[in-house]
Amino acid sequence: RDLLSQKEVLGYQLGSFGVWVDALVKLIEALGGEVEMNAAVDRIVSENAKLKVETIGGSAHTFDAVLATISNKALLRIAPRFGEEYTGRLKSVAYQDAVCLVLSLRRPLTGHYWLSINDRSVPFLTVVEQTNLVAPERYGGRHVVYIPNDVTRGSSLGQMTEGELAASYMPHLRRMNPQFDESWVEGRWLFHASDAQPVFTLGVGSRLAGHRTPVRGLYLANMAQIYPQDRGQNYSILLGERAAAMIGEDLSRDEMPPPSGLDPIPAPFPPE
Repeated sequence: RDLLSQKEVLGYQLGSFGVWVDALVKLIEALGGEVEMNAAVDRIVSENAKLKVETIGGSAHTFDAVLATISNKALLRIAPRFGEEYTGRLKSVAYQDAVCLVLSLRRPLTGHYWLSINDRSVPFLTVVEQTNLVAPERYGGRHVVYIPNDVTRGSSLGQMTEGELAASYMPHLRRMNPQFDESWVEGRWLFHASDAQPVFTLGVGSRLAGHRTPVRGLYLANMAQIYPQDRGQNYSILLGERAAAMIGEDLSRDEMPPPSGLDPIPAPFPPE
C-alpha cells in the first residue's frame, strides 16, 4: 500500500521472485540448513516414528517432520496411505494445468498492463503486458507480453506446440489491436505447469484436507488450502507461516503427537 494514501498500488520485484528465493536460500544455509534442488521425490516412508524421503536419484533423508507443498494429486502418489476419508478430501479438489505463451515484441501491443478476457470466443484468459508496468528499457527495449491460460489435462490447447498455440492466438491479439502484425514478434516461449490451479467447486470448504495428515509428522500446505482465495504469492506466505507455527508447536513437545483422526479443516483465509 502507498505510505501516504494507504491505497493499494501495484509493485514488481525487479529480477522477479527469483531474487527473493535466492535470498531465502542463503538465509536457510546461513542458519545451518541445506537446500537440495533438482531432486525429485520418489516416495515418503514412515518408519520408527520418523519420515524417510527417498528420491528418484537414489538418495534418502530421514526427518522428524516433513512439509509437503505439492498438489494433492502428487502427494497421493508419493505418501503412505492416508485412509479413506483423508484421501477423499484430497481427491475432492480438481486441478487445471497452466499454459503460458510469452512474446517479445518490437512495439507495444496495448496501453494496458493487465487485460482479463471474458469472451468464450477467445482461447485465453488474460493478456499481461509486463512492459506497461516495468519500463521496456529493463528488457533491452523489447515489449514483453504474457498470455497465461488454465486448461484441462488432455485438452487441445494443453497439447499444442509453441507454434500451434501462437498461431491460434494471433487473430485474437489483432482484435485487441487491429494494427498488430506477426512481424512484431521477435521471440516467443511456451511454459507448462501441471496441476497449477485448484478448482473450487460448490461445498469444497467443508471438504478441505487439514494441514496435519493422518501420517505422524507429515504435513500439507498447498494452494488447495487457501480457500476461498485465489492462488498468489501473498497467500503462499501466509500459508507457510501457518504451517510453520503448527510444526514448531508439535516439535516443541517431548515427542511428535500421534495422529488423532482427521485434523480440523483449515480456517478460510480472509481477503488481504
